[in-house]
Amino acid sequence: MVSADYGITIERRTDFSVGLELWTGQEHLDLTSWTFTGDLLTSAGAAIRALNVAQTDVDCVVFSLNPTETEALTAQQGFWEVWGVREDGYKFRFIKGRLTII
Repeated sequence: MVSADYGITIERRTDFSVGLELWTGQEHLDLTSWTFTGDLLTSAGAAIRALNVAQTDVDCVVFSLNPTETEALTAQQGFWEVWGVREDGYKFRFIKGRLTII
């Protein structure tokens, strides 16, 4: 597998959410055996903050911030990453993409 390069924009003082579903080409992948993290990073790679993570279905994970959390962010360019760890310890970066906070 190869991680996706997916850019996002987060507007301060608003709700933000993005979902992750994996499709094998024939069916959705069951994500219940994975633990996910999502992080916002500066352009130098320093942590800005972690995203909230919620599994909404067996095949969908949502990463979010509420308006209070986005208001605390500083306008900047950076990166975001989504990592998953399977129950057997296998770790994979699903997404690394550009981040714009406005």
